[in-house]
Amino acid sequence: MNTPDRIRSASSTIPLLVAGGFTIALLAIFIMTTPAYAESYTASPLSNAGQYSIEALTDAYETATDRAAEASARAAESEKKITALETKVETQQERTDTAVRDMYVMEQEKLNLFDAMLNASSFDDLVKYADYIERASKANTAQLNEMKDLLSQLEAAHAELEQARQEATAQEALAHEALLVLQDQRATKQKNANATDGADWYMSQEDFVAEWAPRIDAYLEGTPMAGTGESFARAAWLNCIDPRWSPAISNIESGKGSKCIRPFNAWGWGAADSDPVNLAAEWSSWDEAINAHVKGLARGYGYTITPEAAKVYCPPNHERWYEVTAAEMAKI
Repeated sequence: MNTPDRIRSASSTIPLLVAGGFTIALLAIFIMTTPAYAESYTASPLSNAGQYSIEALTDAYETATDRAAEASARAAESEKKITALETKVETQQERTDTAVRDMYVMEQEKLNLFDAMLNASSFDDLVKYADYIERASKANTAQLNEMKDLLSQLEAAHAELEQARQEATAQEALAHEALLVLQDQRATKQKNANATDGADWYMSQEDFVAEWAPRIDAYLEGTPMAGTGESFARAAWLNCIDPRWSPAISNIESGKGSKCIRPFNAWGWGAADSDPVNLAAEWSSWDEAINAHVKGLARGYGYTITPEAAKVYCPPNHERWYEVTAAEMAKI
């Protein structure tokens, strides 16, 4: 099945899903110093349905991890709130105790308006005493209500803390479960591809990036793509491909970003003979471009470079393209 030969946006670089199974419309790109554009795109058997399972598991892992972090942050805020409220309660307790004592004394001495009427030497004294009684009663009641409100807030904060902790624990469990399955699937994909990258798919994302980003940065040093090692490594981890592959292709297709056909398109991604410049994809940053290209490789070409992938990626000169790309990958 053929797909239209005009692809105008970065989103068009993603392989197409065709009814009856996963079939991919692969994009023609540049080769060496002589561009090798394809006028049409043919269906390829290189699609990997398992890649979509890996992407779904990765999304589930990332989502659960993010939610666990958010819940932990809420728990931390609740703990801060509890600490502040406990300090207020301690201070308010003294005021409340005083108010209770005052109310008790007033009750025991029967200091009420009737007593004041009997003992008042003048109407003004009566008014003043009545005002004192009212204000004292309101003040004491306010202190009691303040304590009640603080205790209510404290109880709510403890409930929020417990809920946040439970959510964090649940999300951490989900993330851990997804990661265990994801690691096995990634390692299986690597093994089936007979890859020589030596990537350890049982590493955490942070450890994986820490290992591969410096290696890729060293390979791209002194080029327009210098410093993008972390983007390449992170995209490789998320999409499960040989982390050396996309950087190596950038060298062959654009001299590591020195001669991009369109902004940030170091791979000739999307170009076709009919109108290579206008049909090629473009992006607004290296990070955006790298993520799109790595995802395209993972979905359309498998785990790592193969002679079969080279035939589709660069039909006119696939043998040479394969040899040079593999040699570049070995440098990383």
